[in-house]
Amino acid sequence: MTRFRIRASAKDLVDRLVQVGWWLHSLRWCIGAAIALAVGAGLGQWVDDKNWNFLADPAIEPWCQYTIAAAVVWVILSATKHAWHPDAVVSSKDEQMLLTQLALSARSIADAKGKPIHTRRQFVRGELAIHMVNALSRVYSKVPDVRTIIYEMSTEQDEMWPVQHAGERRPSGKFTLQDKRGEEAIKFVLTDKGAKLEEDVKKNTGGSWSGKGEGYRTYIAAPVVSSSGFHGMITIDAPNPGDLTQHDKRVIDLAANILSVGFSHIKK
Repeated sequence: MTRFRIRASAKDLVDRLVQVGWWLHSLRWCIGAAIALAVGAGLGQWVDDKNWNFLADPAIEPWCQYTIAAAVVWVILSATKHAWHPDAVVSSKDEQMLLTQLALSARSIADAKGKPIHTRRQFVRGELAIHMVNALSRVYSKVPDVRTIIYEMSTEQDEMWPVQHAGERRPSGKFTLQDKRGEEAIKFVLTDKGAKLEEDVKKNTGGSWSGKGEGYRTYIAAPVVSSSGFHGMITIDAPNPGDLTQHDKRVIDLAANILSVGFSHIKK
């Protein structure tokens, strides 16, 4: 009961923060519109008079002060928008939800450690992988047509195939050393340099693996690697440049680290 009340209180707090965010968002736009009108009126007067002498009129002095004060408030609201904007509040809530899901995944891995190898393999490739892709899809549900895929690498390190995925579109297939794209994807895992954000597949000219771009213009990929070996990678694909950012790389990296622990437990 106490846990339920805490969760309910947290939800109420988030809802109130969202409401405050929308109020500040509306206030910022209203102030901006008022400033634009004041500046427009001043420019109109300047066009008529061809000088700025009207600013010395005591009758409009208070309005000049109001405009300056409004401009200061607008600048402050704009500079702090990342903290109070409703989207930022919701994003923070979603990230906390993902962290909770990842913590549950880590606990499930620990619980499965003492079980037979075939049971652990079924758990990692099934329950854990499904839980991971679904958790990421829920967090990024606001991104249209988002897709998450977990790939597993062969023991010979010559191919990777999809283990689980979430999203409307199915994976395009496995990666092999038989083509340049597959070779670059496998090389990406073997070099193990952390998560990679491809901001726009169509603008990639560096010759590195950049996806097929079939309906997806941007993606993040992270290698799933541990001291036990190279296990594969996890990717999240989105249709439009800007749907995924540098901030999201940390999220995918964290998911990859959790998966690496799980896959390390199914190695002989």
